Amino acid sequence: MILDCVKIVSEMKRQRLTSMDLANKAMCGLSTVQSARNERSISTNSARRLAAALGVPLDELIESEV
Repeated sequence: MILDCVKIVSEMKRQRLTSMDLANKAMCGLSTVQSARNERSISTNSARRLAAALGVPLDELIESEV
């Protein structure tokens, strides 16, 4: 699953979270957060964890296809 990096980074900035902070909060690896931020595919479970850690619905983070 590919997430929209702009939305992730915007939410991280709004909450003043570093990549490591988000990884710890989502209970996932730093490499997973970095992959999501670089629009690389991550597992659906990891995407759910990141969305929950950011407090936003997963649907809002999924990259929309143009």
